[in-house]
Amino acid sequence: MSPSPLVALAEAAAAVHADDVRALTAAQRKARLVTLRSTIDALELTFDETVAVSDAAGDGQVLDGATSTAAWLRHTLRMAPREASMHVRTARMRAHDPASDVAAAAVVDGTITYGHLQAITSALHDLTASDDSPESEGSADHRRAVHLLVDLAAQVDPAQLRAAGRHLRYVLDPDRGLADHDRQTRARRASLAPLLDGSWRLELLTTAEGGALLTQLFAATGAPTSADDQRTANQRRHDSLLDALRVAAESDALPVFGGLSPRVLITAPPEAFLTTGAPPERLEATSDIASSPSDHWRPASFAGGSPVPSAVFDELICNPTLVRVLQAPTGAVLDVGRAHRFFTAAQRTALWVRDRGCRFPGCAAPWTHAHHVTPWQRGGTTDLANGLLLCSHHHRAVHGNAWVITTGPNGADDTVTFTHRSRLTVHHSALPPPDPLSARWR
Repeated sequence: MSPSPLVALAEAAAAVHADDVRALTAAQRKARLVTLRSTIDALELTFDETVAVSDAAGDGQVLDGATSTAAWLRHTLRMAPREASMHVRTARMRAHDPASDVAAAAVVDGTITYGHLQAITSALHDLTASDDSPESEGSADHRRAVHLLVDLAAQVDPAQLRAAGRHLRYVLDPDRGLADHDRQTRARRASLAPLLDGSWRLELLTTAEGGALLTQLFAATGAPTSADDQRTANQRRHDSLLDALRVAAESDALPVFGGLSPRVLITAPPEAFLTTGAPPERLEATSDIASSPSDHWRPASFAGGSPVPSAVFDELICNPTLVRVLQAPTGAVLDVGRAHRFFTAAQRTALWVRDRGCRFPGCAAPWTHAHHVTPWQRGGTTDLANGLLLCSHHHRAVHGNAWVITTGPNGADDTVTFTHRSRLTVHHSALPPPDPLSARWR
């Protein structure tokens, strides 16, 4: 294109911009939007065609010493990295596939949009990549795919067209479809990381199946609950996911970890359960559990250590998926249930909160058994002072008399000594230290 038409185009754009849109009727504004969009799409197509020629000639490297065409576009046109890369990718795919000219012509006459062209170009590139034969671009299937996608583009949006392109690829090349599924399966991941403020970041990359399941979950449970629901869409999806996890936890159908089904563990001093939500001055006046506010006004906390505001604690203790564990200021568990031949679920919860894994020195394996220090059949009680957690390996070693366990005056709540039968090795296993902030506060 010579400079003169470009100058005329710029002048025409300025004149269009100067129009008083408010003076137009609704129908005129609609026609204006349609014309503007189709013109912009045609210009995007022209831009990509110029990019394709510049990329092939290496203009960016010749003129400005750029490392790549995308980098050149970012620097020269101040384009965002993703936008620049997208234009280069589309330009290159179109340059290598003459069949995409059918789609380009449809953009020029306004039948489809530039977004449709990108979707078609990407689909054609994938179809070509799945066929190793050099004649694939000119094959009958390839030509039919072009016309099919162009016809479909006039009826659907670009996102739907991309989905149709993936479907078409699976139809024409089932093996490629299976390879894509395997790639998605290998790439799946979920990461959960604590942040400095006590919140957590969840990042998830899932397969098409996982995405379909989550989409249905969010559609079923993620809508606003009322006209007063001020949550954002992302907040509603977050709440829907947690609600689904709570339902699963309440069903008791999930696997057991550390002797427990998935539950939210929250620890608190005794007075938190007696006067939930009470301010420090009320507790100071009414509670005889501790001698000073600094002794008893310790916040409840989640198992990871994050403190729980008192107002939130009032709400959480009504949650059936939450396990409440009563603790003394030292961190020792006071009471969660009555004695049985086998440790109850509540007692196992308390053992897990106290021991956090196998008590054998240096082990702390999370998969554990609840062990009686003094065997039940020899008069030992099924309580916390006589119980501790051991992994299967150390549990077998203790029952095989390889190790003898002795405890202090307060049983397993204190230091536990492991003595090898050779009596040459003695280990001491102390309780995990209480929360250092609470200790300093006291």
